[in-house]
Amino acid sequence: MFKKNIVVAVDVDGVLRNFTKALGETYCTLNPEHEFVEETTDYALWKKHYPFKDKHEYDIFYQDMFPHLIFGAAEPTYRDIMNDLRQAMVTTVDSVRWIISTQQERKNWHYTFNWLMWHKCPINEFRFCANIEEKIAGVDMLIDDYDGNLQWASCHGVVPIRYEQPWNGDNYKAADIKQIDYSIKDFSELGEELKAWQIH
Repeated sequence: MFKKNIVVAVDVDGVLRNFTKALGETYCTLNPEHEFVEETTDYALWKKHYPFKDKHEYDIFYQDMFPHLIFGAAEPTYRDIMNDLRQAMVTTVDSVRWIISTQQERKNWHYTFNWLMWHKCPINEFRFCANIEEKIAGVDMLIDDYDGNLQWASCHGVVPIRYEQPWNGDNYKAADIKQIDYSIKDFSELGEELKAWQIH
């Protein structure tokens, strides 16, 4: 049967919040020779228009240089995600402890917390993390869009649940990514899915 009192951590960026549009608008304002591309389902096209050299340069742009523009203007990944998350919490109220968890620099935490409050994110517990080790500490399951985090979680006894995004697997060779058994495209059936997976 479904394990009682499991702890599920839900990532923020790429799962609850999508800042690719806000990042693109900021980039094009500063680099007008680049055409703004809102569409992110074709991630190769998105990367072509916003040619960051690597993930480190990408992180510097949004974490260090312009977080005040990008985080605040970001959008939920889809319109009803907060309501769907709230329903999942209600469905699993007797069996799951939910943690909203984000891994980012301390200086940007208030941007994220204010964004979650503005978008009425249901929060039972909130965790700001400096690294992936803190993110998965005491956690049974991790919902994340970044395969690097999911791989780390899997190697340390945490069940990884991939939130499907066009950039899943980016910066990883296919051979480096082990099979991830559970994935979701939205939160609409998440509570029931957790029960159906019968994770012990």
